[in-house]
Amino acid sequence: MPPDRTFWNDKSASSSTTAISASKDRSPLSGDTRHHYSYVIVGSGMAGLHTALALAERQQSKGGNILLLDAHSIGQSASGKSKGLVVPGIQVPEKDLARICGSTHIAKQVYDLTHKAAIRLKEDIVERYKIDCDWVDAGLVEASLYKHNDSHQDEECHPLTAAETRQLLGQPNTSTLYKSGEYDPSCSGVDPLALTRGLATVLENQWNVRICEQTKVTTIDAIPTLPPDEASNRTETNPASKYVVTTEAGAQIECQHVVLCTGPELVSRKLSKQLANAIIPIYTWMASTVPLNEQCPLKDGVIDTILPPDVSLDDREKEKKEQQQPTPAPLCGDDFVSLNYWRRSKDSRILFGSLADAYPIPQWLAEYRLRNSLHQVYPQLQNVPFDHIWSGRLAFPRDAIPLIGRDEGYDHHDNTSTNPTDGGVWYATGFGGHGIVPTVMAGTILADAILGVGNKDTWQLFQWEFPPKYSFWPVSRLGAQAILMTYSLTDWLRLKGVPIPRLPKPW
Repeated sequence: MPPDRTFWNDKSASSSTTAISASKDRSPLSGDTRHHYSYVIVGSGMAGLHTALALAERQQSKGGNILLLDAHSIGQSASGKSKGLVVPGIQVPEKDLARICGSTHIAKQVYDLTHKAAIRLKEDIVERYKIDCDWVDAGLVEASLYKHNDSHQDEECHPLTAAETRQLLGQPNTSTLYKSGEYDPSCSGVDPLALTRGLATVLENQWNVRICEQTKVTTIDAIPTLPPDEASNRTETNPASKYVVTTEAGAQIECQHVVLCTGPELVSRKLSKQLANAIIPIYTWMASTVPLNEQCPLKDGVIDTILPPDVSLDDREKEKKEQQQPTPAPLCGDDFVSLNYWRRSKDSRILFGSLADAYPIPQWLAEYRLRNSLHQVYPQLQNVPFDHIWSGRLAFPRDAIPLIGRDEGYDHHDNTSTNPTDGGVWYATGFGGHGIVPTVMAGTILADAILGVGNKDTWQLFQWEFPPKYSFWPVSRLGAQAILMTYSLTDWLRLKGVPIPRLPKPW
């Protein structure tokens, strides 16, 4: 199998979305002239794309002043490699978030924002712009190694017995792996690469946003404020510009605002010490089986036999039920610390992900561990081969809470204004593998703050309540690996029958 080539890549190779995206010129910026834009977004994953879209929409067709820069190509990083799970909320459960910030009100406010973002993603983005990304309202089954506890149940979720969990997952009746489960009907699935490329195409074709690939940003420098007599003689500089963004190829871009939406591999100390000290890279892996056809354990309509329609379907799905359309096979996950997650593809493969390491591992080892994890869940698939295996790097903050705000390291220059709309360096990163919905939220929050419209002060909620925390750089990865190995050991011992108490997750 091709090394690290994703299932999504091959699936999208001949799609119309890919063809449209490729027709646009995304060549790197030249270093011959100094470029001028109002907004420069560093990183064109989902956070960067949603920020650009929100800025363009709020300016009413003035997207030509927005520049998106990507060190690689659209969809090459985590945004285009993920499991494609559309889940309201963030990596940290609402109750744990309330404990961290000391306020149930703030935690609820954050979760309410993500629920609004989920609606925006489907209705105002995917449906409005007709992005073909295989959206499916399938719901999520979270299987648990523990017996069900009502005190941990979310209001939107429906508890499942061990037998119901096995039935939904398509496990053999003899399986004793999971002791309970829950079903969340609010979750959906997408093709993440098609969504990422579709967003880029919308920005270019409908909003005139410029995207430059293979353009790595190396430095961001503040433009000093000059006395009026000197400033009048500096004709090469836009008076509104606050920063000069320099790329690896030597191109320079003057701008008023910079938004850092980069992943863990590109959050350098030169760009932001604040973020570089706060982010820990975590490596995870996914694999796809060959098409299973009737052997695929995940089946359509099973949830309809377990739960009544008013529980298993939201209002938008009841019409499908009346037309005798079965609810699609659910997306799945469990509560191992390294978190197994899987789903069925349109051609009846199992897309299976797992593993969490602070350091990269060789593909053969990842394949061995993924295969063991898959067989643990589905013993009947023991002889089924993988045809794709790929990895992705996730940006994890110390508390696993997304980092959204303004980089204070750039707020001490003489060009800094007290008005956020005058200019600044902003950031949206650290989504920890749970970013399809929160990136929509982040883009909306930052666009409102930058333009001074709508809920323009919401960014301060994240800035002050959930600021970037020092993660003990440069030994943060070593500490994270030790924690992950310890928790993985407890999972393994528990499966062997050793009575180990349930430990709080590191995220």
